[in-house]
Amino acid sequence: MTGPRPSSMHPQLRRIAAATLAVPLLAVVAACGDSEPGIGTDPGGGSGTDLALLDERGPCPRQLPEPTDDRGYGFGTDSAADDSPALPEVDRAWVCRYEAVDQPERNENGAYFLWERATRPALLAPDDLPRLVERVEALTPPAGDQACTADLGPRYLLVLATPEDRLVAASVDDYGCREVRLTADPWGGAPGETPAIGVPEGVLVGGEDLLSLLPER
Repeated sequence: MTGPRPSSMHPQLRRIAAATLAVPLLAVVAACGDSEPGIGTDPGGGSGTDLALLDERGPCPRQLPEPTDDRGYGFGTDSAADDSPALPEVDRAWVCRYEAVDQPERNENGAYFLWERATRPALLAPDDLPRLVERVEALTPPAGDQACTADLGPRYLLVLATPEDRLVAASVDDYGCREVRLTADPWGGAPGETPAIGVPEGVLVGGEDLLSLLPER
């Protein structure tokens, strides 16, 4: 995918291209309903977990919800989180990849991105859950400027489910400063804008370590 021209870049990407960037890094997602056949199965066609208690929607929405604290480009909030996450007990996890789809007519500066799901949800191995939770809880609020790549790649949505079928999700940018944004309601609120106890609002740092555990990057 070709990135936006510097003249039409989100302010965050312009700062990346210039040199360093005040890092806002933690993402999680939410969105609209999804009636796609086969949702809840992995890309190889294997059976996923019974998702009946997830309202038959599957863990990953078809499109990430549009943020309100956005500055008009579709990337989401760049406000720093106040604290690290503290997750509840989880017993299942899925990951989905999302690609940026440019909507230039939505922004007078010529760049606005919607994030559409590019893969079916992949159910992760139970043995990977402790490390995933550990990496999410190791995310921290940004402490200062950080050098970042001037590119635009996919986002990954890591969706974690509790034994009671409550969902917590982390949206991780696989570009720039590898920002991460959390959400306590993946289907009802934008990344970084849907907090709860242990699920901070805003951006966190440490996305590269989390990405290293996700398959099929």
